[in-house]
Amino acid sequence: MAIAAFLVIYQLSGALGRYAIPLVYPFIEKLSPSQLVQDLATPWVTSPVTVFSMILACWLLKALGIDAGWSWFVSRNRGGIVWGAAAAGIGALAIWMICLGAGANSVGRNPQFTWAGVPIYLQWVFFQSASEEIVARGLYLNLFREGFGDTWAVWIQALLFGFLHYLAYRDAPFLAGMRGPSFGLMVASTTVLGLLCGLAALRWGNLWAPITIHFVWNWVSSTLTGLPCSGSFPLPGPFLTKTIGNAQWLHGGLIGMEGSVLGLAALVAMTAWLAHGRENVSTHFLAEDPA
Repeated sequence: MAIAAFLVIYQLSGALGRYAIPLVYPFIEKLSPSQLVQDLATPWVTSPVTVFSMILACWLLKALGIDAGWSWFVSRNRGGIVWGAAAAGIGALAIWMICLGAGANSVGRNPQFTWAGVPIYLQWVFFQSASEEIVARGLYLNLFREGFGDTWAVWIQALLFGFLHYLAYRDAPFLAGMRGPSFGLMVASTTVLGLLCGLAALRWGNLWAPITIHFVWNWVSSTLTGLPCSGSFPLPGPFLTKTIGNAQWLHGGLIGMEGSVLGLAALVAMTAWLAHGRENVSTHFLAEDPA
C-alpha cells in the first residue's frame, strides 16, 4: 500500500508541475520587465503548486487510511535548528577552505554581484530546500513509516532521494560528459543527505531541522562560494569561485561539493554524529511507533 501510494503521489505531483508551471511563467513575465522582480516573484508564485499537490496527496492518503505525518508540516517544535545550521555550515565551509588551501579553487570578486541579489537567492535556495523536505521527509518518510516502520522508512526515502536526483540530472545537457566518478559521488552524497535529514526529522519530530540542514548546506556549499549545487547552475554570491587544475575529485567540478570525496565524507560524518552522538538518536530511529 505504501509503495502504491508513493507512486501515485509522485506521478500526481509531477503531472501538476508539468501542467501548471508553463502557465505560471508567462504570468510572472507579465508582472514586470525587471529580471529582479521576476526572480523575486517566481518562488512565491510557483510554491502554491507544491503546496496544493501536498494537500491533495495528504487528502488522498487520509482517504486510504494512511497517516502521512501532517503534524510535521505544522509543528511548532524548533528543535534541531541550531545543530542543523552549525553542522551543515561548518561542514561546507571546511570543504571550501580545504579546496582553497590545496589550490583546487581560486576566489575572486564576482563583478555581477549586487546586495539586492542576496534576498533573491536566499529565498530561492530556501524554497527549493523546504519544498524537497516537505516532499521527501514530510510526506515520503511518514508514508513509509506507516508501511515499514522507522528503520526501513528512513533508508527507503534516502535511497529514493538519491535516485530521484539521478533521474533529474542524468540527461542535463550542461552535465554532458560528467557521467564519471563525480556523478556517482553526487548520487551517493544526495542519498546520504536524505539519510541525514531523515534521521534529523525522526530525532526532533519536525521538518524544521531537516529544512535547516538542507538550506544551510545548499546556501554555503553553492551560493556563498559560487560553486554549483548538485549539478545545477551556480548562483552568483559575494565571491566567485573558479575550479582550476585536475582535482575534480576534491571540488566536484561542474557538479559541486556533492560530486566530491570531501562532500560525501562531510555528509557521512554529520550523519554518523547525529546517529551516535551525545544526543543519541538510535532509540528514536529504531522505534517502530513514533512518539
